[in-house]
Amino acid sequence: MCEPFRIPLTASSLGMVVDDAEGALLLAVFRLPEPDAVQADGVQHLSVTLEGGQTVALAMALAERTSREAQAYVIQLAYAEPPAVDMSGAEPSVVKALLPKLRPGAIHDGDAGETHLPST
Repeated sequence: MCEPFRIPLTASSLGMVVDDAEGALLLAVFRLPEPDAVQADGVQHLSVTLEGGQTVALAMALAERTSREAQAYVIQLAYAEPPAVDMSGAEPSVVKALLPKLRPGAIHDGDAGETHLPST
């Protein structure tokens, strides 16, 4: 999670970019709602799930206007790793469900879903 930050109300989107060994990488782009929608609903919550299962969440509200600052969005970002999944117990049952019960020497035609004994 990062500290809350402000962006101008004129912004239409917010992009999240990180740097890795290969350079800049765009993680996510959030389309920002119109200020009227944010004002009517209070805090807006947006999220995106990345390719690896991680979640990036954004909470947005209108900043209180001061005499020195233009009105802006206040944004708080959060990042969550995907929950750990134990695949070791699921694999045998998945394999069993996917593989046909073959007899020695049988040929399975996966496209037709048929099992044949070779002709002698």
